[in-house]
Amino acid sequence: CQSYPDEIIHSDEMQVIMAQSAQWAGAVGIRANGPIQIKKIKEKVDLPLIGLYKMWFENTDVFITPTLQGARDIIEAGADIVAMDCTFQINQDGRRAIELLPEFKKEFPNVPVFADVSNIEEAREAVIQKKQRISKARITVCLRTSAVN
Repeated sequence: CQSYPDEIIHSDEMQVIMAQSAQWAGAVGIRANGPIQIKKIKEKVDLPLIGLYKMWFENTDVFITPTLQGARDIIEAGADIVAMDCTFQINQDGRRAIELLPEFKKEFPNVPVFADVSNIEEAREAVIQKKQRISKARITVCLRTSAVN
């Protein structure tokens, strides 16, 4: 349940309706963008919610929950799982995006991560970093086949 401001279906209410429709149709989870939409969806839909916070910076293509504050915001809004960019792309701070993962797991050791990656090497590193931390939360890896390295 994600849309952009320039799309005709963009409104917080429409995202809630889409999430409700998905639940009615048998979905077992919802993926939603931003604290406002996550909060509104969680008020109306009783499904696990993968939250992400798309944030754009001029000097990078990393935009899926690229900051720790963004992760905090969507957790506070009700995200059960946090989706974040775990690629080797350089983020707005000049680091590989995946380097945010250990910081996130240190602050939120029990929150599951949905690691967006673009190749098998990034997936391996996300899993290795998870194993290096003492954590009960899982990391699920999502391979983006359209990503360019």
